[in-house]
Amino acid sequence: MLRREAIYLVAMLALLSVAWLWREGVVKPQARKLALLEEEIGNVEVAGRALELALTGSRGLAVSYLWFNVTELQKKNRWNEMELLTRSLTKLQPHFITPWLFQSWNFAYNVYAELDRPREKLYYLSLGCQMLAEGEKRNRFNPDLRYNLGFYLQHKINQSDETNVNRSLFQLANIHPAERDPLRLQVFDDKGDEVRWTRFEEVRQQQRLKRPEAEWLLRFRLASQVGHDTILKLAETQAAADKPAVPDDLPVTPLEITLAWMDQTEQGSTGLPLIMGPGAWSSLAAAPLLANRHVSTPDGRLIPETEFSRFRAERDAQADAAIAGYRRAKGADMARFLALPVAATREAQAARQARLDAQAPSSAEEKLLARIDRAEKELVAFCEKYPALARRLREGLRPEFVPSNQGGGRGRRTIRRTQFTCENADSLVKFLSDSLSIPSVYDLRRHVRPSPNEWRMPENPIADILSNPIDRFPLLPVNPDRSTDKLADGSPVNKEWDPGAQKRYTDIRDLGEEFDAWAAAMAWYRYALEPVPPPGELPGETRPIENRVAQRRPKNLATLLFRTQPGLMQASIVKRLQQEGWYDADAGDTDPVREGTSLAMGGGYVLSDWIPGRRLIIGKDIAWMQPALVETDRVWRKIAQENHLQVDPVEEINLDRKAGLYRTTYLVSDEMEKPDTPERQRAFERALRGAQSKHAQPEEGWSDEMKASWKAHMFLKEFDIYRQMSNFPSHYARALGEINPAARIARKRFYEADTLARFQPLANERDALRIYRRPDAFLAWREKVLLREAPRRGWFSDTTLRVLSDYGKDESLQEECYTIDTRYRQLAAEQEESAHAEARRDLGTRLADLQLASALLGATGGATGYAAGEWGLALALRRQLANPREPSPFGKLSLVAPFLDYLDETDYPEPQPLISESAKNAVEGRNGSVNSNRPKPGPLPPR
Repeated sequence: MLRREAIYLVAMLALLSVAWLWREGVVKPQARKLALLEEEIGNVEVAGRALELALTGSRGLAVSYLWFNVTELQKKNRWNEMELLTRSLTKLQPHFITPWLFQSWNFAYNVYAELDRPREKLYYLSLGCQMLAEGEKRNRFNPDLRYNLGFYLQHKINQSDETNVNRSLFQLANIHPAERDPLRLQVFDDKGDEVRWTRFEEVRQQQRLKRPEAEWLLRFRLASQVGHDTILKLAETQAAADKPAVPDDLPVTPLEITLAWMDQTEQGSTGLPLIMGPGAWSSLAAAPLLANRHVSTPDGRLIPETEFSRFRAERDAQADAAIAGYRRAKGADMARFLALPVAATREAQAARQARLDAQAPSSAEEKLLARIDRAEKELVAFCEKYPALARRLREGLRPEFVPSNQGGGRGRRTIRRTQFTCENADSLVKFLSDSLSIPSVYDLRRHVRPSPNEWRMPENPIADILSNPIDRFPLLPVNPDRSTDKLADGSPVNKEWDPGAQKRYTDIRDLGEEFDAWAAAMAWYRYALEPVPPPGELPGETRPIENRVAQRRPKNLATLLFRTQPGLMQASIVKRLQQEGWYDADAGDTDPVREGTSLAMGGGYVLSDWIPGRRLIIGKDIAWMQPALVETDRVWRKIAQENHLQVDPVEEINLDRKAGLYRTTYLVSDEMEKPDTPERQRAFERALRGAQSKHAQPEEGWSDEMKASWKAHMFLKEFDIYRQMSNFPSHYARALGEINPAARIARKRFYEADTLARFQPLANERDALRIYRRPDAFLAWREKVLLREAPRRGWFSDTTLRVLSDYGKDESLQEECYTIDTRYRQLAAEQEESAHAEARRDLGTRLADLQLASALLGATGGATGYAAGEWGLALALRRQLANPREPSPFGKLSLVAPFLDYLDETDYPEPQPLISESAKNAVEGRNGSVNSNRPKPGPLPPR
């Protein structure tokens, strides 16, 4: 019995050992090669795996129950419970892609649409994105999960009805919570009540009345390099300090004397004693200056009374000017003040400096002023660091206007849609308060909010970035998921798409302020191309899958469209910069017409109304446009090269000729009608070029010439199909056209003119017309962008013609051109109506004179009855023109010279309009009317 049990035991051990060796040596390597192991499919979650094993065969029942409950909870708007059950559902089906896609879309779209507050919508959008990212980590090499994550960011942030606020929240998510904490910009008085920004000037005036020297003492401390934090920590005194910061008998400086004499001069003194002082002026030389009331500066210059305010403003931040104001605020006697010794030597200056005490006790009034001053300083720092966010919150996206023929009066002023903006700094503080807890790339739990008036910048913000990339928003593909396998030619199975890109957008620490949702979507679209097999030899073709584990094609989108997504996103980045006006600086930025608008002199933009009485200049040194244009051009050239979507015209003609043998042999039948005219011949050839090939592969026995002909036909057929499918010619032409420096500068001029026209003063609108008519605006746009030079057809001439470029033929660009041209014509018609009315009246007068002359000639020739009629008509016309209340007979005649409404100089088959009728109808149709009586375009003006 024991012997039999021993045999059984040995046999069991032997079988288990063999099974283990077979499993480890044969089954497991094969499973790893085919990616059948849990850890090979994706990241393993221990809790989810344990739950799967615990349920054994009842997992399907549990999954069905969870699906039902999730649907019921969604109907009842119980989002939190729905989120918990959805996570359990994905744990039970980690490798079933549909739950990840459907439930992420459910949160990012359905739940998103049920909410009202943008920050709550952003939370569920981030939840949908996180679910996709988690599913992507659990299922390696899945392009659809990666693509959808990019699509969510693109669509819900940049293409929704709340684009302006969504883009703003997206940028806030990339900023440290402490840096965007509203306490940074809030001021609280000693009672703990908040001082609103709209009351800052009122509070300042109150503190000046209570303690006049407090503001000047604050300026003195700041000029002495004492920071706001140090000032707020100084000992506080309610009465006069034992040791004042500025002693009464402190020696004066030449600048203080100058400021004192300016005060005296404004109070009635001529300033003569100072003129007779330093500067070696004689009484005779000073006599002509007495009436103009000048004061001499320390360097001997004479400043007229009209320049006193500017002189003070330029030196307001200097310590000497602050000390002079401090003495004046304390009511120092002028005679005693000017009798003090002058610290002109270096030794006297050092002794004077030693007697100053920038750390002297401060008053409650000074501390409140310091808090207000620090809040303004922090707002300036925030706007200068994040100029795009500041402009978006202050001005919104570029507003759209309805045309002047709709609505009453000047309909061009009517904004088509309202947008979220912060009209003042108090609105900004409220927006930051409401958005403090939005999803972010930083760990919000590590941010401890300070006490009122105690805000400080964090020392190391990078340390607070969430360690788990899936928990961040916005999410970025930080960990590439490439396979280590090799293809037949030795190249890696999955390799990085476009390694020559300017920016990879994978490290959150390396992102600039220009980073937006388009760039985040582009990063995911690039990542989605990693498992897609490389392009084939034909246009739009994809090579066969050689590694079924690491290579996959997208399921719901043509592969070529999948490949063009990064290019579309890069082009959208350029479009966003154009829409928001972030053009690089150029020589025209010093145009005086920029004064008084949101355009800053020398470049950049003016941010007004956030700090009362102060204009902030932001974005002066930003140069985002040119690198973005260069990158767009490079990306689309790469797409064209890899997918064979762009062919040299001569090579295309040669391929067409080479394909003729296959087409005439296999595609032309006896039943086809043979063309009898050149036009029909061209149509017949186009039909043959797009005809379906009758052979998937070359047949055996074909000659090399026939094989080459078949390949040429297949290439051109796929070439036409995929170019049309992807709208490649339009995208490619725009990418190559936008990089033209003339196009960039002209677009900037259009933006500047539109900005000027948005302001109500009449002078600004006239300046806008002048911008439109600059040589680098409409004229350069027409001659250097829309038109190109082409040789005249035929041997009889070597002159070049101006014909429409590929960029100019783009339909969307033509609609844009017509919109700009219409805006210009409306503006010109409004501003120059009086001159045009006089010109129309002059035309009528000339016509009447011609009719009178015709009547006289008719009477001379004997046609008396005809002449009498002409005579009467001419007199009636003259009487009508003499009455200014009567309408002009040429009232509908537009005298605004067009810039773009012309025909090009194509000599075959016929000239083409620079703006097509379909583009005009599309623009006018969007505004509710189509002008059928529009004048026809004429020939181009001479060069």
